[in-house]
Amino acid sequence: MRSTGWMLGLLLLLISLPGCSDSDSGSSDTPLADGDSAQDDDDEDGDIAVDGDEDGDLAPDGDEDGEEEEWVFNRDDYETINGWILLDSNPDAVVESIETAAEYGVNHIQLSHNLIMNIDEIVGDDESVQTRVSTLNLGIDKAHEYGMKAFIWVHELSEMGMDVCFDRNDPIWEARRQVYRDALAKLPDLDGVVFMFGSAPMPPWYTLCSCDYCMEEYGDSLSMPQEDKLTIITEEIGGMLVGELGLELLIRTFVHEPNELEFHGQGLSAVKGVEFTGMHKSDVQDWQPYNPFHANVGHVGNHPSIMEFDLAGEYVGQSELPYCAPGFYWFRLQYLWKNKGIGAVSRIQRGSNHALGTPNEINILAMRRLMEDIETPLEDIWKEFVESFYQVHPGSEDEQSLIAILKDTFPIRRKSHYALGIWALEKSSDIPSEISLNQFRDRGEMPKWDADYEEVYASLNVPTKETLLWLWQEGQESVDLAEESLTRFESLTDGALSQEQHDDLLRRLNHQYYAAKVWRDIDLVIWGHRMASDLRDDTIRGWINYAIEDLAQVQQAMSDAGLSDVQYANPSRVGSFHQNVLGDYSEGITAQEPQGLRFKPLRIEMTSASEAQVTIRANQAVTVMLDSGTEMPDYGTETEATLSGDEPQAVVTLKNLEPKTRYVVRVRAEQDGLEYRGGDFWFYVQ
Repeated sequence: MRSTGWMLGLLLLLISLPGCSDSDSGSSDTPLADGDSAQDDDDEDGDIAVDGDEDGDLAPDGDEDGEEEEWVFNRDDYETINGWILLDSNPDAVVESIETAAEYGVNHIQLSHNLIMNIDEIVGDDESVQTRVSTLNLGIDKAHEYGMKAFIWVHELSEMGMDVCFDRNDPIWEARRQVYRDALAKLPDLDGVVFMFGSAPMPPWYTLCSCDYCMEEYGDSLSMPQEDKLTIITEEIGGMLVGELGLELLIRTFVHEPNELEFHGQGLSAVKGVEFTGMHKSDVQDWQPYNPFHANVGHVGNHPSIMEFDLAGEYVGQSELPYCAPGFYWFRLQYLWKNKGIGAVSRIQRGSNHALGTPNEINILAMRRLMEDIETPLEDIWKEFVESFYQVHPGSEDEQSLIAILKDTFPIRRKSHYALGIWALEKSSDIPSEISLNQFRDRGEMPKWDADYEEVYASLNVPTKETLLWLWQEGQESVDLAEESLTRFESLTDGALSQEQHDDLLRRLNHQYYAAKVWRDIDLVIWGHRMASDLRDDTIRGWINYAIEDLAQVQQAMSDAGLSDVQYANPSRVGSFHQNVLGDYSEGITAQEPQGLRFKPLRIEMTSASEAQVTIRANQAVTVMLDSGTEMPDYGTETEATLSGDEPQAVVTLKNLEPKTRYVVRVRAEQDGLEYRGGDFWFYVQ
């Protein structure tokens, strides 16, 4: 029987539950600092458990007699998973991807997104369902042909509305189990299911429970602990999938808000009698490389974990703009391997945009080699890719030039799509078409994941002249790196690449260069606009004018370079933004590029297993501070250096570096009452 207070409960739920980006998430939402928590959200889609050793926590579990047994994670008990997640529903693309996966040693395929997201999509027998089922079975059969296991994605709750009775004896649970039985009968050879709650049609934490059970158990329709809902759903539906249908179960802990980490951690740790493996994004929330680690990794009770990666650059160019990041994936995997990790699953496409056949394919090779042996030297991966993909001579200058070109794509993309580490612009790979910060108060609200970003976030929220200089410096670094890549490309030996590869890479590098200018200019316009008009002196107005004029020039240059048909940051989109910001152009004010101290991109070279040399360059002699450490934005160590000479530079040696660690560096200096900051640069100590 339903309570008469149902509608009141609904209203209270909408008011009280977090999930809107501007809500105050409260003390329970506070994540661990500096990389100990994380969250993610693609277009669909806690609590830390007991302490343990490096490979996995020890946690109690009851045996049949009610006695506690100590569960010890042992990676040798599991087959290492090297999986691909396929999103493209084109049957030919499914077959081709799986055939290529076999060449990369893949042993696990997940069918998701355009293929399937909810079990209800294969309920019924209309033509669209039959087509979907046919494609899924094609993928399952093809995976089995190559010795791979095949899984599908599903979300819960689905088709149950907002008011859900969590009484295990309520008929809704058997009805829901029957939906799975009927649907999965159409996929008779399926190996397993990827089960998730975040971005479900009705995420459990947005439901009410107004039936007699909840009213008696909790007193009202809102007080049921959210983690209990996850436990019940997993046991009632997941338990049937494992125990009755004999399927393997992965539980994907996709989250939008910090408190959802706790829901997953506590709820899944409490699950009894259901074997599953936790599946967690490499970055908490939405493929944001600056975000901390996902806190549920290794912390969902007595269960191993796998990590989900995006190798195709969903929000950083979708493989059209190159994003080559073996070191970054190695860095994330180091954390997984310390937290009950047994493998990884990777997105190698977004819709019809595939990493295969593009420079981003190095990410796929890196994942294969690192799954085979996490100790594989990163330099070996770079060399193997360049030699096999571009067929250049091993050890040649051409090989070194191509490696340098591809390595710089990762910082170029970061410095373009992020503002001082904050995801502020579009939830896509594209530039905005008008002055807007679509993600700044949503996925870009970095302090909710890492409180150390409060000052950075505040500086972008209420920008100053210094903020604009930092953004311009960061953007200019991406332009400098892109320009250096073009120079290196021009130095390649004639005939070093096939004509097709030459033309393809040159097109991508030209696109990268112009796009870097576009993002740099857009940042200056948007954050210059955010400064109140009475705070814009003629200098800042001149900067905004410069950026607006430069956008028009870049738009024309891209068209002249034959880039009108690129998908992201294309001339048409640049033109739309330009037209929409002309109102910020100040007549009578001379357009002028920001002047003053300018740093060139830092260059880092490992000189031994525990030492690195950082070369600092600037446009004038100056005394600087080099920040270095393992975390951002609180780097931890400061080293003073004086730049001198006709082309001012200095070399700082960082010593006693720890192995299996990512380090970050940044340069700063004071001049004319302003602090000038360089952007962040990363390097890896294996």
